[in-house]
Formats: sequence, C-alpha cells, structure tokens
Amino acid sequence: MNSIKIFFSLILFSFLFAGCDWFDSSEPDPTTIGGDGELVEFDPTKDASIQEFNLNLRKRLTAVRFPCDTIALIEHILKNYPPGTYLVESDRNPFTGVPNAAVLYEKEKDGAKIYALVAKSKEGERLIEVQNVVGYYESWINYDSTKLGTAFFYLTYFTCKNDEFTEAWDIVVPSHGGFNVMRWDTWKEKNIPYISVKFFEAVLMGHFDYNYYFVNGKDSVPHLMLTYETLQHKRTAVNANDDKYVDFVNYVYLVTDDIIQEIDSITFIWKDTAYISTRNPRHYRPY
Repeated sequence: MNSIKIFFSLILFSFLFAGCDWFDSSEPDPTTIGGDGELVEFDPTKDASIQEFNLNLRKRLTAVRFPCDTIALIEHILKNYPPGTYLVESDRNPFTGVPNAAVLYEKEKDGAKIYALVAKSKEGERLIEVQNVVGYYESWINYDSTKLGTAFFYLTYFTCKNDEFTEAWDIVVPSHGGFNVMRWDTWKEKNIPYISVKFFEAVLMGHFDYNYYFVNGKDSVPHLMLTYETLQHKRTAVNANDDKYVDFVNYVYLVTDDIIQEIDSITFIWKDTAYISTRNPRHYRPY
C-alpha cells in the first residue's frame, strides 16, 4: 500500500514540476528574439533580415525582370533607408486577391521615372507592418496608431538608370493608415496630370483622396489638394477662378435621426499658401 502511495505521489509531483517555468522545454515564440524575448517589430536587425528573405524569395519567383523594376526599388529602399521603411502595396484586388506595389512608372529609353508610395516608421516606436496600414479596417489606426506603430506616408519621386535610384523629392501624404490605391488621373479643365492616393475612412464610412497636381510638370514637387466623400461629408474639385490651381467645394449637411440632407456649399480658392473660403477669408485649409 505504501508503495502505491509513493508511486502516485511521484506522478503528482511530476505534473506540478512540468507546469513550472523552471522545467519548461517548449519551443520559443517565433515572434521573439533571443533570450530577452524582444519582439521582432522592436528589433530593426531582425526585421531587415526578414525583409531581405522575402525579397530574395520574390526574386526567385519572378519570371520576368527589367532594369529599375519594383524588386530593384524594394532592394534600394531596404539598403539605403532607415529601418522600418517600406514600399507600400495597394489593397488586395477583390477578384485576384493579389496586391500590387504602389508604384507608377514613366519609362524612358535608358531608365525610368518612378512615383512610389513609401511608408516610414515613427522614430522611437515599434516598427510598422505594412499589412496594418493597408485596407478598409486599417483606417481605424488613424485614431489609435501607437499600439501598432505610426506610419508616415510619402509620395516619393525617383529617377533610375541601370538599377541606380536617385530620390528627387518626396511629399507627405497626411494619413497614417487605410491605404487603398494610387493612380494617375487628369484635371480635364486645365489638362494637368495628377496622382490620386486613395485612403479608406471606416469611421466616417467613406474615403479620402489626396490629389497631387503637377502644375509645373511631372518632375516638379506637386500641389496637394484633398477631396473626400463620406456619409455626412463631401468635398469635390472645381475650377473656381480659372488659374492653374484646382479649387474645391465643401458641402454642408443637415443630419437628423431620419435624414442626411445637403443644405449648403462653400467654395475655397487657392491663394499663395492655403485654400481660402470665398465666404469668410478667416477660414482656410492647408490642402
């Protein structure tokens, strides 16, 4: 009888010890680094190695390459920009499920002009993850971005010859998340090309378009003007005073429990450094 008691006591103690950290032989969490348990997003060296691994995989899987292509641009950013800087991809195509890099090309005989959307991590915070700032629900990050890192978006203009990239300029895109797509368009009234960078706005149920007008040519720093449309807000582009700068109209809505009704509109005209209200000059918008 005593032997049986001793046997069961040993079994009980073995289960107790197995639950203690001192005897924990499980595999480490793959998202942690080293003995300190530091997360990957806080370790720039580890993040860079992951990005390099993904880049090499992409090289092997890409059948057709050309000088100054997207893979070369990703490699350039990885090697020459601060940790936590990434070329952004558009939201996934609903039909193919495949995202495309947010890159627009102007090909030339000996190279290319490239307009790319680049995201940079805020210094002092965790590194961002691109999948956390792209898509409809990721637009919520504009209201609580610090937990997942804060992304700063830049429309960046590169010139490239023989896979050698030179950054000519960059201009901020004033949003932190919810990117959808980037595309060329034309302001037909003045035949001025512009790049529209569209972001979802889940909280307001709509979208914001950051429009970059090349009023002095495609090599120059463009002029930013915002348009948007949500459930209760709307701003559209207009040609109010027939100059080379696009203007806009803000619409005012009456919102009750029963209706959302447009009741007024206010035009803003670009003057020197800001958009000024035609109704009250003290009211202005920077873009």
